[in-house]
Amino acid sequence: MKLRKASVIAALALAGLVAGSGVVLAQTTGDSKPATTAPQRGQRVDQLKQMTDVLKLTDKQQADLKPVLKEQTDKMREIRAKTDLSQEDRRAENKKVRDAANEKIKKILTTEQNEKWAKWQKDNPPRRRQATQPQ
Repeated sequence: MKLRKASVIAALALAGLVAGSGVVLAQTTGDSKPATTAPQRGQRVDQLKQMTDVLKLTDKQQADLKPVLKEQTDKMREIRAKTDLSQEDRRAENKKVRDAANEKIKKILTTEQNEKWAKWQKDNPPRRRQATQPQ
């Protein structure tokens, strides 16, 4: 009797694996390119790559944006390292850095790219903002 129970359990487990593998294959064999979406929690953001994908940046625009984005990242890292700032002060400092970087970015992008980027940012807010927005 024990052997029969074990055989039934093994058969059910095997059937589950076989059935599940078809679902996995169905999800992974598509030729369509996934749409560029906001990063999920825990994923690092390569903002230049993201902007290039969304806005179809030229090589010159990429070269012009790279130092702007690096400067923004470095300044925000410095702010994060300041342990004497309150959370409110840290947010205010980060906003100043973002606003300054956004002004430089606007000058590099075309009007159409600026509109597209603004729409993309509105449609894909960072998770930290989503968590604090009232529903």
